[in-house]
Amino acid sequence: MLQSIQIIGELERERKRLLNLDGKIIEQANRVLKNNLFSQKNVLENLKLYNQSFELIHENTVEREKIFGLVEIKTICINFNLRFLDIKKFKGQIPSEAADLLNEFATKQKKRIGKLKVLGPEEVFRNAKYNVDPIIFAETENGNYYLIHQWGNKLPWYVPLTTFPLRNIENLVVTLAAFCLILTLTIPQHWIMDTSKFPYWGMHRFALFFHLFILFGALLLFFMLSFRFGFTSSKWDDDRL
Repeated sequence: MLQSIQIIGELERERKRLLNLDGKIIEQANRVLKNNLFSQKNVLENLKLYNQSFELIHENTVEREKIFGLVEIKTICINFNLRFLDIKKFKGQIPSEAADLLNEFATKQKKRIGKLKVLGPEEVFRNAKYNVDPIIFAETENGNYYLIHQWGNKLPWYVPLTTFPLRNIENLVVTLAAFCLILTLTIPQHWIMDTSKFPYWGMHRFALFFHLFILFGALLLFFMLSFRFGFTSSKWDDDRL
């Protein structure tokens, strides 16, 4: 039976994948850069960021398994057509349990928690009644994000299939080519030419594929330009809705 998609589970899998590669090296480099940013030499040059750091979470005071890097968040946003935006852009109602958790967390941290962001489908930033898998994160001192709370319904199982062509131009071309190939192979021979003179397989099938690819490619390009279509790889953190 096909199951709904749990975004937090996908984030954890992506984090594990990155750590198996070179995530530890990247994380260590990020820490060095962040510490250097707030060193005595650079405090005056980065005073604005330094002041904001008092609202950021110290990673050594929270549960490590709830901390996610921007790299894995971005990957999940691209793969599932999600947005990662400031909480001010969120149109829905923050549940009382989320507000209570946030207040409780701020009390434990003994500071006002700033830099809150919401991860969720684009609709949660457009429609106040849409309630599918929003997640609240708070930024940490090392540029990562700590998971505060998740609520709402899970994403449908078919989302990865429908969002695959939307990730980038390469995926779109591959999907278009696959669609045209299926059409080419399934169109009856007598729709193309006289079956008594030509076999089923031949250059006419290749020509048909080529013409279908050009036709649907042109229609797709017209649609993208008309509706200002953007790939998920370029709009995952774009607050222009």
